[in-house]
Amino acid sequence: MKLTDFTEISGSTRFMLNAMNALSRMQNRKLFDDHFPLEESEIENLPPYLFRRAYQFDREWIQQHQMITMWKEDNQSNRHILYLHGGGYVSQGSTLHWYFIDKLLRDLGGRVTFIDYPTAPDFCYRDTHHVVSEGFQLLMSNYPEDDFVLMGDSAGGGLALSFAQVLRDKGVERRPRKVVLYSPWVDLTMTHPKLEEAEAKDDLLSKKILEDVAKAYSKGDDRTNPLISPIFGDLHDLGEIQVYFGTHEILEPECAELLQIAEEQDLPIEGFRYAFMPHVWAIMPFEESNFAFQLMKTFLIRHE
Repeated sequence: MKLTDFTEISGSTRFMLNAMNALSRMQNRKLFDDHFPLEESEIENLPPYLFRRAYQFDREWIQQHQMITMWKEDNQSNRHILYLHGGGYVSQGSTLHWYFIDKLLRDLGGRVTFIDYPTAPDFCYRDTHHVVSEGFQLLMSNYPEDDFVLMGDSAGGGLALSFAQVLRDKGVERRPRKVVLYSPWVDLTMTHPKLEEAEAKDDLLSKKILEDVAKAYSKGDDRTNPLISPIFGDLHDLGEIQVYFGTHEILEPECAELLQIAEEQDLPIEGFRYAFMPHVWAIMPFEESNFAFQLMKTFLIRHE
């Protein structure tokens, strides 16, 4: 295990962060609170229009949930990223996710698959895992030569870590050997002793919102179940893992705890913690995000 701390940020990033902080204080709320509606989600026509023009794609339907696989027409790589989007398990993928998927396709090549997985309150974690598992089975069948990578942000990062444990426990031979997590939500119990301290520095997320969506997603089940909170599961033999997070996000304590567990158990998990950076900063258009992207790219092509 290795945790690398970055203590400096660019002037342009500092300006953007100050603006986010001012907006949060002016509105007297966390900026992402409105992005977690506990209501039935609509099925969108995926992928977005510009993606349909720029990339080749396949669409599969898994119990009325779309799974979209995209690639460049001249693609020659067998790397295949299964991207699990964030949104607190209650929201579907946003423009931010599609921006990042576009960057993955342009700069890395290979294929990227986006699953419109079931979300609360209409569905719970069991439904989500069922669709993701069935989707991955389809991907292995449809792309028998591809090498898979698991990647996710926020709730999707937690889901990716949970799903890696599921694949290991099932003995899936072609399971991903590399996992990339951006600000992963790995502990839905919301009981970390440093949670309130971290919330005070977070302009995007509130403890109340996360508690509400955690209850909706778990449907009253024990939230220490690794299918819900993967930090409580067995973290051995999941492949190589990278974790990116910031000091100014409510999930910082649990991300740091994940790295501490990795150190104690000598697990191949490396973390990158950036000072002053907010939740899921690594998939946002910051200067530091470009550097993090290059770190991730080096990680993925290593030993290929």
